Amino acid sequence: MIYPETMEDTPSSNVFAGIEIQAELKPIAPLWQWVVGLMFFIFGFAVFPQTFDLVSIALFILLLAGIATVLAILSRKKAIPVTITSKEDCVLIRDPTRRGEGKLIPSKVVQEDDHTIKVQRAGKRLELSQMEFRFAKAEDTSRAMLLFQRFLMKP
Repeated sequence: MIYPETMEDTPSSNVFAGIEIQAELKPIAPLWQWVVGLMFFIFGFAVFPQTFDLVSIALFILLLAGIATVLAILSRKKAIPVTITSKEDCVLIRDPTRRGEGKLIPSKVVQEDDHTIKVQRAGKRLELSQMEFRFAKAEDTSRAMLLFQRFLMKP
């Protein structure tokens, strides 16, 4: 069995082991995905029209789409506080709203300024593939940039 203390002496050890970087995660999704997702969410709690004529159903759909659009525009600006750590094969993202850790293997990383990094990952068609990380200190941004670049997918 190899103990973590002896692994630090080996040249192939994970330089970022044990480092936790605090950040805010802002998912970047197209507006239509936000609207459709919130429509389905609101639809689960909505009260159906009492009469099933064409006018009341059309009004119900318009009201549902309007509420979803307003909620989508308001919730696009929100960010989730997360902790970024390193694993041997990926970056782990931990946030207080989820029980487990999320795995991230970036395919493209762009540093926008001293406190913001945009990360893109490969995914399926309707999965969230772009996210923005905001950091409090420029030092955390540079450490996170090095961490993300370490795990970039090879073409």
